[in-house]
Amino acid sequence: MKTILAISCSTECASVACLHQGKTTITYNDSNNQHSETILSLVQQSLGEIDLQQVECIAVDIGPGSFMGIRTAVATAQGLAFSQNLPMYSLNSLHLLALSSLYKKQVNNNEAILTALDARRQEWYFASWQVKLSKPSTINTELVQEAVEATILPSVATPQQCLSQYDFDNNRAPILTGNVWQNPEKMYESKIDFKVFIPTEKELQHPNAAILAKIAQDNPNHWHHSSNLTPYYVRNNVADVPKT
Repeated sequence: MKTILAISCSTECASVACLHQGKTTITYNDSNNQHSETILSLVQQSLGEIDLQQVECIAVDIGPGSFMGIRTAVATAQGLAFSQNLPMYSLNSLHLLALSSLYKKQVNNNEAILTALDARRQEWYFASWQVKLSKPSTINTELVQEAVEATILPSVATPQQCLSQYDFDNNRAPILTGNVWQNPEKMYESKIDFKVFIPTEKELQHPNAAILAKIAQDNPNHWHHSSNLTPYYVRNNVADVPKT
């Protein structure tokens, strides 16, 4: 089994995980985007007694999400990979959330997944996905990138604009992942049947480094050189601003 170090800082809940000999050690920082101050400590805690030279790939969540968080994750991951001449694996945060639902929940082929993260400025980062599996997923499912296919590409817009892109009238209730769904009836007027699955587990509310490490292990054909790493901001004029 491969040894993977994975980093995700695209939301207020940052995580770093080390997958080694089939076991995963994960550490979190929930201190509201102060990730640049704690990221190296999280890396050290996740590695434990494992030497960085034992790591075979550095995986990183490239956004969209917090501008400072993405920059911290990408710079840290790229620096570690470059220092050890290691390959990298990168995945956008919404794709990671979609694949996380396959790992944490029994999901069937052709089901729809809506992924949304708080983009501040009263907007969401949003995408929708369709499951492409030949059989229901389990915790042992191989999480290949192609297990979900984007039906609405990642974008940034108001919640109403995001939800209007999905045909709730002619599609069954989707699986929801991300950090915006906890009080949907109160927050958003829409046609969603909100009796569907609402994410309560941390791994489905925020991009998760432990699941990212698993995906990186299962997708060695998507590993790449550190020089090919590019953040995925979606919004170009990005800056962290206070929530309203």
